[in-house]
Amino acid sequence: MSRLVIGALLKQFGPASVGAVVAAPTLAVNAAGTLATITGSTTGTTNAVYVADWPLETFASEGSRTGNGTVALTLTSGPKLAYVLSTLSGVTNISNMLHFRVPAADTDSVFEKCLDGVKANIEGLALAGLDDADIVVQKFAWNAEKVTPGIFVCPVTESNRPATSARTDVGYGVQVVIVRAANRSLTSGMTTVLKWREQIRILFDGAIRSGTPLIGVDEIHYVQVEPGPVYDWGAFAAMWDIGSLVIRCYARESLTVT
Repeated sequence: MSRLVIGALLKQFGPASVGAVVAAPTLAVNAAGTLATITGSTTGTTNAVYVADWPLETFASEGSRTGNGTVALTLTSGPKLAYVLSTLSGVTNISNMLHFRVPAADTDSVFEKCLDGVKANIEGLALAGLDDADIVVQKFAWNAEKVTPGIFVCPVTESNRPATSARTDVGYGVQVVIVRAANRSLTSGMTTVLKWREQIRILFDGAIRSGTPLIGVDEIHYVQVEPGPVYDWGAFAAMWDIGSLVIRCYARESLTVT
């Protein structure tokens, strides 16, 4: 095609229309999880902040603004994912994907909340032959005045591994200790103990699949059941049936002390 023809076409149709150029904004959220700050966006863009619970649930808009600045957030406690959708004249771009945690309003440690949460979840099983008062949170699985049967919920060593440059995956260890008087019987009570153990294991194995890893503890995003001794020989010799397992409760935590 000759230059004359090209020139004639340009005169007829005018210059080609180019869509708006939208820069990818940057999102930051304060330590309290109450304020999103947007920077680097294109002038005149509408910037909507989308947030989801983590592990990933459905993203929902938590507010928007025009251009750079802040958006107030009202979120439940727990781990979150967030991003900004920037839009101008039908053209969009997205920000960085940000992982953060909204701290709980209370002052209890996450560890203690895990202990209380495991206890409450086991109470919900209504285990045959046990009352709620028989399920006790304390430092060690020992009480000279305890009338068995019973279950002790006790803290044991955490696990700790880096998750990102600013966050750590902490696995809070919650030991569930099942106790019954055995009187050195090799058969008495075995059905009851094994049934309790099975029900507790299934409860926490299934929790992560239901999307609620530890009911009542928003900071926890995953739980894992770690096997322990079904019976302890030393305890059996002392006329007790004692077995245990560990519910490992994972929280992704900021390196900032709160």
